Amino acid sequence: MARPRRAGFDGGQTTGFDPYQRSIACGFLVAGPSGTPRTDCGCLQRARRLAARRNGTAVPKSMPNCRLFDGLSYELEALLRRTATPRSYRAGQVLMFEEDEADQFLLLTDGRVRVWRTSTGGTAMTVHMMGPGTMPGCVAGLRQIPYPATVTALTDIRALSWPSDRMRQLVAAHPALAGNFLQMIAERNEEMLQRLHEVSTLPVAQRVARALLRLAADGASGGQGVQVALSRQDLAELTATTLHSVSRLVSRWQRAGIVAAGRKRVRILDPERLVAEGGTVD
Repeated sequence: MARPRRAGFDGGQTTGFDPYQRSIACGFLVAGPSGTPRTDCGCLQRARRLAARRNGTAVPKSMPNCRLFDGLSYELEALLRRTATPRSYRAGQVLMFEEDEADQFLLLTDGRVRVWRTSTGGTAMTVHMMGPGTMPGCVAGLRQIPYPATVTALTDIRALSWPSDRMRQLVAAHPALAGNFLQMIAERNEEMLQRLHEVSTLPVAQRVARALLRLAADGASGGQGVQVALSRQDLAELTATTLHSVSRLVSRWQRAGIVAAGRKRVRILDPERLVAEGGTVD
């Protein structure tokens, strides 16, 4: 095993975390087989996390569905974090408007948003709910077309933002990053196909139960179950049914102790029984 080399540490703080710069944690680099600095030193990893926290680009560990950074090189991930702009939105605030220019790529790091479109008759229709680790509007940014839907914050939101032209340049230059976007888009399409199949073949109760279970995957957990931030109207639109049907179902499940419903939220108290209501989730 190669012995760590001193990197000329002078006691000052390094604001960036390029692998060829000094570690802000201890000033050591690890020499690889060819004598070039290697990036797997634990101190360098801690330095990277510290720098990310300082500039607001840290990605929480509670984002199991985040695909953006999967398998990227140290240098590319560091570049993405350095160039990201932290953003925050209040509950009810619009992040993107339907038909607006797709001028940014947005990665949600905390909170949940509602993606909805307006019909020709002027009726709002919820088409998707998205949580931490997802990138609403990324397809529009890649294709350089207007946003196809409006994105509204259901809860307070924290996010990272990149200018669209800059992100497209990075995607064109780095196949691994392009592959991550392809994976995100494929997963979204797979979920949409699954929902279309459910609407065509399953009764309302199973559709609603499955929708709640999917949304609970990245919901806020606590001592009293997992909370999903959405209204009964949103849940009805998401499952292609009526507000009356959803209200009746949720009331029945509440009496049975499966869920607890409140204003614009549903807390899942007994996931196993809700799974039984939804049948086998594919």
